[in-house]
Amino acid sequence: MLAEHSPIRVPTYRFFWSEIPYCFAMHLVRHHVGIQPFVGTQRDDRVQDDISRDDKSQTAPVRLSIMLNCNSIINISRKRLCSCASTETKIAWRGALEELKKVDPITYSVCVQECIYRGFCPERKCCGYIDTKDFAHKLDQYRTKL
Repeated sequence: MLAEHSPIRVPTYRFFWSEIPYCFAMHLVRHHVGIQPFVGTQRDDRVQDDISRDDKSQTAPVRLSIMLNCNSIINISRKRLCSCASTETKIAWRGALEELKKVDPITYSVCVQECIYRGFCPERKCCGYIDTKDFAHKLDQYRTKL
């Protein structure tokens, strides 16, 4: 799994959120390799509410379903578990990973934030996590899986 050889592109999973704020759904659908997203619409002619699309906020709830392979789960985790990621997006993604853990604990075990994956922080503005004992411990745990 850590070597990320081609077989990890074969197992496919489906995650579903019945209501997720639109702006956070957009964070997840920005990933495009190994993922097929299906986002509920906000179109006035399709939605059965009395609120104009123009009047809906970025946090208006939508349905989101995504089909994705193990490789894309690992890649999304690198970005969406990062301390710099939106708190709400981290919560939504962690929830998906907790469900994944029940059926695929091996893939779950390698889903880490970018700094653990790389061993350093590539962000323009580092949150400082790489200077903590917790980072050193988690990095060591991750690398001993090799």
